[in-house]
Amino acid sequence: MKRVFAFGGVGGALVALLALAACSIQDAPRLGTLVVDVSPDSAHITVMNGADLVDYGYGDVQLAELQPGTYAVTAGNGPHLYTASIEVRARETVTATIQLGDPSTMQLAYGYGPFGPASSPTLSMLRYGPPGGGGGGHGGGNSGGKGGKGDTYGDLWVIYRDADGAPITVDGLDLDGNPVLVDGEPVQCVQPVASYAVDPTNPDPTTELLTLVVSVDGPAPKCEPLEEDLPYLMEVDFGRLNLVRAPSKVLQKAYDAAMATLEASEEAITTDPAGRLVATIDGELKTIDSPLENVALYEHLLRTGIEDGTMTLGTITLPRPVLEVAAALFAAGSDKSGTIDLDEVVYINEFMGLNVKDGDPYYTHYSGYSYDRQNRYGTVRAWVLVPDPENEGSYISGWVNVYEEVFGEQNATGSDARGFAQAANDALQTIIYVHDHPAPDPQPATP
Repeated sequence: MKRVFAFGGVGGALVALLALAACSIQDAPRLGTLVVDVSPDSAHITVMNGADLVDYGYGDVQLAELQPGTYAVTAGNGPHLYTASIEVRARETVTATIQLGDPSTMQLAYGYGPFGPASSPTLSMLRYGPPGGGGGGHGGGNSGGKGGKGDTYGDLWVIYRDADGAPITVDGLDLDGNPVLVDGEPVQCVQPVASYAVDPTNPDPTTELLTLVVSVDGPAPKCEPLEEDLPYLMEVDFGRLNLVRAPSKVLQKAYDAAMATLEASEEAITTDPAGRLVATIDGELKTIDSPLENVALYEHLLRTGIEDGTMTLGTITLPRPVLEVAAALFAAGSDKSGTIDLDEVVYINEFMGLNVKDGDPYYTHYSGYSYDRQNRYGTVRAWVLVPDPENEGSYISGWVNVYEEVFGEQNATGSDARGFAQAANDALQTIIYVHDHPAPDPQPATP
């Protein structure tokens, strides 16, 4: 005989509510939260889940509704990057506290829920180079004998380069002034440019090059600066362009997203004042302004379009010369502050493996390129916030001449890799200006 239980009255209602609550808890999304508290605030943070880029930016991060799993948190600036694996648990908040100091003293602690930070896990400093490992002697602090001997990817400094951006190296010497050989050939050392005059009477410190000394204490020779020269070294700051260090799947995903927008354009692709690509979607202008998407498009152009000499990007016809578009793409992947210089361009290409072709160094992406700021921006207009000529202290939307407002009618020219770096920097300054002077009214047809 079956027994049937019936619940009635207040007790029955309470049991029913408890049962409903239990079901609700069971059916609730099993998501977690990741909080990253980093010091200093200027530190660059990237959070990835497998090949998926979850977040990037500067300073503290709080990410809610994350799927449980292991997340890679990368922190640091320039070439000094550290990574740690953090487990995100369902219905819990994990708080990671990162203290960045000297590269050898970075500390990380994390804890879950109401509990305090746990013991620090093991951290490692990430060294990056082109595919196949090593920097091939192309970065600051490297040594590399011919044929790739002694490859280690160290600090990235402003160094002496030729017109294509390739490092101009010298035979490495030890402390006694003797050449250091690997397989019978001298180790090659780059030549860092002094940040200011070692000789105070020298009016142009860029003519002063620092000499690196070859150390053979480790498993491979390494070119290192003298202790007295350390204050004169200039490290390159990559800022947001550290995105290029993301896995290839991340860049491919960003490229696909950008191309989907461009291919959906109802009109021919145009450019904004800085040269960023603009599509027309549902009758409205859509600028490709995602830093990651622009970096992905830049990489694709350098791998295909520039070498082929074509004016296309996938199935898209480019509205401007390919290297001019590439410069704008590079700029759009950079921070909306600061500047772009030759060393930053070459190192970013290094990170993406673009400085190697068929196993040999390759730096001729920009050979033959010529840039003239006045020719590029002399007639370019931008729709921005401008002073109201009829009401002092008030502002309205209006057109300005970029060459006049952004560059003060000061021309700049350049050729080859340096010309490209100048073009990228000018595009960045235009992006910054437009970003800092947003027009409140929709842009009318270009006058």
